[in-house]
Amino acid sequence: MNDLLKFIQTINHYLWGGPMLFLLFGTHLYFTFRLRFIQKELKKGIR
Repeated sequence: MNDLLKFIQTINHYLWGGPMLFLLFGTHLYFTFRLRFIQKELKKGIR
């Protein structure tokens, strides 16, 4: 059981490091361009 916990913690530490930041930033860029910069139009929609 202790080995399994250690294995999961190692994977967790690795994934929440650089790879997760890269994936989050990549997803941000993808949706920004795919939705044609909807963030700029959001202020008009809230009013």
